[in-house]
Amino acid sequence: MRSRTPKIKSIKPEAGIEGGKILIEGSGFDPEDLSEFRVAFGDTLATPMLISSTRVLVQIPDEVQSGAVTIRAKGKASNSYKFAIGQKLSASVNPVDNPVFDWEGNLLVTFSGKRGEEVPVSVYRISPSGDVKPYLTNIPNPTSMAMSADGDLFVSSRFEGTIYRANKSADVSVFAKDLGVPTGLAFDDEGNLFVGDRGGKIYRVSPKGEATVFAELPESTVAFHLAFDKDGNLLVTNPGLSSYNHIWMIDRYGKATSLYGGFGRPQGMAVDNHANIFVCEAKAGDSGILKIAPDGTITPLIATPVVVGLAFDEQGNLAVAAPHAVYKVPLTHNGN
Repeated sequence: MRSRTPKIKSIKPEAGIEGGKILIEGSGFDPEDLSEFRVAFGDTLATPMLISSTRVLVQIPDEVQSGAVTIRAKGKASNSYKFAIGQKLSASVNPVDNPVFDWEGNLLVTFSGKRGEEVPVSVYRISPSGDVKPYLTNIPNPTSMAMSADGDLFVSSRFEGTIYRANKSADVSVFAKDLGVPTGLAFDDEGNLFVGDRGGKIYRVSPKGEATVFAELPESTVAFHLAFDKDGNLLVTNPGLSSYNHIWMIDRYGKATSLYGGFGRPQGMAVDNHANIFVCEAKAGDSGILKIAPDGTITPLIATPVVVGLAFDEQGNLAVAAPHAVYKVPLTHNGN
């Protein structure tokens, strides 16, 4: 019996970075062809993890440049299917939370290091053209960042329990102290800085640096991650030892409720102009970027290995931070 020409009908998710797992659906796949069956990302070949007659599970290879995906088996090639591949911007970083974009469109990413470690560069700046340069130094364990409305960068140190402020000239000063293990930062529309203490407290810090406890949540074994939604509610992830973790919503009065559950290890978040929430699911073996629509529908958006943070640029591209690299993922492509 002659084998059929393979055909790709869809790829889920429709975007990814190296190390992420994608599901290809189509026809003409033969599980008995495993020894000769390959998935090509441009000219880079990958061996599938699983094959059925209609589905192929494959991991995106390292250093992939092209998102044109084809299937090759027994001398036959499928149609080419467009797939958005994230571009690696730098592997000289070590983020543990969201990166941020500054007022000029530069991407700022921390090199956190181990607890108490003095790293030579605390924050790197990546230009829109991809140039990577040291930006800030002498902040121990730089952890989370947030950009104020006037363009100052605020950086937490989980080792010191301190928040630093860097102005546009990169002059650094202490903004607030004694905040536990600060691992999440976000500004509200009144200029107050909210700080997540991994021990279970959410602090509200006034523009003058005065801190008060705003809310309390279950402690995290890893980190808190913060973002504001379009209604002014504070969204928080605090992954713990449970395999069933939540995204919490805290209203303007400090009342916390569980907004979404069922995450294995939710970490960094971002909210777009259409009120969609994007969250890093960092559960080993089942990681990726998930999109939560305003109606509550959750959709896998980007296939990734374990990732810790994300941020949108003005063009709608997404910066995705893994523990040892940062990527730029275009989200405006058209699938077949």
